[in-house]
Amino acid sequence: MKINIGQIIKLYRYKQNMTQSELAEGICSVSHLSKIENGSKEANQDTINLLLERLGISQETLSQKARHLLSLLDEFQMNMYFYALDQAEQNAEMIIHHEEQFFSLDLGIQYHLSLFQFYLLTEKQPLALKTHRVLKKFEKTFIETEKEIFEYLDGIHQIKNGQLEEGLKKLENCFSYASVEQSDLYYHYAKALGNMGLLGDALEATHQAMDLYRQKNNFKRIIHCTLIQFMA
Repeated sequence: MKINIGQIIKLYRYKQNMTQSELAEGICSVSHLSKIENGSKEANQDTINLLLERLGISQETLSQKARHLLSLLDEFQMNMYFYALDQAEQNAEMIIHHEEQFFSLDLGIQYHLSLFQFYLLTEKQPLALKTHRVLKKFEKTFIETEKEIFEYLDGIHQIKNGQLEEGLKKLENCFSYASVEQSDLYYHYAKALGNMGLLGDALEATHQAMDLYRQKNNFKRIIHCTLIQFMA
């Protein structure tokens, strides 16, 4: 995993109330440190190690932090998938508490995508809109999987805001994306079709969602699919 070492150094320097002069003394020039922190200059490993040592951290510590943050995101995703909303709410609070670390370790996009998904799931529309705006600002920097997940979530966002046809088209694009959970995709696709009055297609998509949910023992979502069938 790529670690934004300059942001890490700046973050820990701030936390320890150190000036750039204090951190750089005997290691490098202040201007050199400033360029490292701003990401405009690649530093050699010896310089990085000396700066980290003065801050009391190591590359291994950073790798451990990154693995911990990824595990938080994995647990968050699992609880959202199984509709364990109380646990997901706790996950969200924990993740927000670590916001600075997510960005310093180049996990900021994953951080916002996960929260965007949570706000859509829990019908927190003002927060969903705010997070959507943040993601749009970073959209040009997305890697391919992030583009796919954002298109999927953006489709759900549009549907929830009454843009049914636009949202439905985005969801249809997502059936070829390996990064998008297909059972959830079929579920949201079925709901959108039902809202548009395409009941036969909605029932077919619901069957697909139920079959996939059964394979993963996602009983809450199976019940939700049954409700779609009943309403159709």
